[in-house]
Amino acid sequence: MIKLTLVRHGITILNSTGRWQGHLDEPLSEEGMQQAIKLRRVLRAEDYDQIVSSDLKRAYHTATLAVPDATIMADPRLRELNFGVMEGRTLEENQQHPSYLPWKTDPFTHRPEGGESFQDLLDRALDWLSTLQEDTSVLAFSHNGFIRALASHLIGIPRQAHEPMLLPFPLNTWNTGVTLLQKRQKLWVLEKLNDTGHLLEPIPLDTALQHA
Repeated sequence: MIKLTLVRHGITILNSTGRWQGHLDEPLSEEGMQQAIKLRRVLRAEDYDQIVSSDLKRAYHTATLAVPDATIMADPRLRELNFGVMEGRTLEENQQHPSYLPWKTDPFTHRPEGGESFQDLLDRALDWLSTLQEDTSVLAFSHNGFIRALASHLIGIPRQAHEPMLLPFPLNTWNTGVTLLQKRQKLWVLEKLNDTGHLLEPIPLDTALQHA
């Protein structure tokens, strides 16, 4: 059995302003850091055989705040989709860009200028997944596109255009949402999707002061 816990990074300024980040190395905002600290209520390093993160700042910083003092491996295969020339722009701005319409028509196979298709994203996600050993528990900090693509594929959801942004995978996650998948024999089961219950709890005062 493989137990795979996927966590989306905390919020950033670009998230808050509706801009597409992709491979832009945007740091967490103050709110994002607080979200990551709250993950300590539901994540314990000792529960996992391996902890890995996207090498982008917003994911790796989320990991270091959520499971402090843990050994965390950075892996670029866990990065968000590379949106190429559409990064750093809002949906409305991208709708006026010549790269948008071909991508909107076929986001799974079309690569925007300088970017990736969702097939590229899924391929690297599955390449990373293939390295996981049986009978292991893995905690991975990543991005919405990566988690959507991998989770949807593993439980057999057919790809098709879904809002928002017409992404070809329907499962959506919020910032620091926790998703749990388990592989039992050859079948992957979605046990939990986008659990954000930890965000409902206040940060303990002593913890908040340590990061002031």
